Amino acid sequence: KIPFFIYIAKFSIFSEGLAVVRKNGKFGYVDKKGNLVVDCVYDTAANFENGIAYVKDNNKSIKINKKGWDIDTVRIITILSSITIIVIVLCLVARKYEKI
Repeated sequence: KIPFFIYIAKFSIFSEGLAVVRKNGKFGYVDKKGNLVVDCVYDTAANFENGIAYVKDNNKSIKINKKGWDIDTVRIITILSSITIIVIVLCLVARKYEKI
């Protein structure tokens, strides 16, 4: 747990259990107990809505989840993982029919 006094108070209202905080000119998120849940690494940060917040990092807009993960990157990894599983299953099915 990071002590409350470390943050230069730019507290927003709590939204979906998290609030925006600023430390050394960068923004992140804390929960209602004061635990830092998303590191202060963003140039700007908005409140969460429907589990997503918009942040800026090096002038690039990013959608993050409550763990600080880039939503678009998570989707790409999920899609690639699904494609990999489908390819493996198809290979196993093809291998089974080769033996017949």
